[in-house]
Amino acid sequence: MFAVHLGTLVSPPEHPEQLTPAQLTGWYLPRQQQVGISIQLGELKTTLRKVDGVTASSWPPSTSAARDVDQDRAKRSYSRTENQRILNAARADLRRATDRIRGNGTCCALARR
Repeated sequence: MFAVHLGTLVSPPEHPEQLTPAQLTGWYLPRQQQVGISIQLGELKTTLRKVDGVTASSWPPSTSAARDVDQDRAKRSYSRTENQRILNAARADLRRATDRIRGNGTCCALARR
């Protein structure tokens, strides 16, 4: 995928040391919303580390920007107070259900006699 991107550039790098952050950013930005971009970016970095002439200054941008977007879309956690209120309500529902089930069991036992 990255090689295809480089091939579409007006003046693609001919040697690894000619790789620029802008070229890497040009590959990364259109894909940053894709599922699995972190894995693709990691694979690209792993490959580029093995290439002589590629320096850390030409790495693509950090995925922290993508993580920030993901965190904005992520569901927020309940506050401690909200969580306690939800748990108390669930426990009360369970107690009522338990009482109802036991009451029905008692009715069934009386009916069997």
